[in-house]
Amino acid sequence: MEHRNGSRIPVCLNVSLWKGGKNLGWYCARDIGPGGLSIKGALPELRLNSLVKVSIETVQNNRFQLLDYRALVVHKNVSSMGFMWTDYEISLPMIIPEAIRRAA
Repeated sequence: MEHRNGSRIPVCLNVSLWKGGKNLGWYCARDIGPGGLSIKGALPELRLNSLVKVSIETVQNNRFQLLDYRALVVHKNVSSMGFMWTDYEISLPMIIPEAIRRAA
């Protein structure tokens, strides 16, 4: 069961997933919020309650930057996956403006 801490904002963000030092690929985040995010697509090798690193691509001062956070797989079906943050210092103010700009 997924636990949400606040509402999520629809976005269009590139995120990279990592497990055990292995890059699992780039995916499109569908929404993000203080409690977690969801992505389009599902990875068979990731089970519920798997701990992963999520790298979120942002632009700061006209430069690409990756923000890394730890997250837990809390939802999975054939077309999407949901993640709950395990870090409590998520820099949403840095992420959201870029996400809104890309989604527009």
